[in-house]
Amino acid sequence: MTRAGAARQEGKNGRHLFWLMLMAASLLIGGSLWPEALIPSEGGLDKWAHGAAYAALAFCLPLLLTGFRRAALAGLALFALGLLMEAAQLFLPGRWASLEDAAANGAGILLGWVLGWALGWGISRLAARRRAAAEHP
Repeated sequence: MTRAGAARQEGKNGRHLFWLMLMAASLLIGGSLWPEALIPSEGGLDKWAHGAAYAALAFCLPLLLTGFRRAALAGLALFALGLLMEAAQLFLPGRWASLEDAAANGAGILLGWVLGWALGWGISRLAARRRAAAEHP
């Protein structure tokens, strides 16, 4: 595949990942603002769900955004969104805000972001090696 073809395919994959992330964020916001808790809090199951949902979103950030600083700022913005969702629950009947939920959100964001960054770094290293091998057979 030529470089132009690879760049076109990479852009197409990035757009798909962006739309998938946007749909996931919409589901997360909708679930956070639903009048009744969708996941029972017994046994800490809701904390795991918080962490997993935010980890999935944060995983995409370093893969979508170029540069460490942009991806890190987006991770902080995602954490702010989590705090906002917790604060909004103060005004919803049948819901309550929780510092533990906010901590689970933050832990999930950190884990997902680091894994996404590591994967993106590994992919870029592999691509660089392949380009170098193709240029100097």
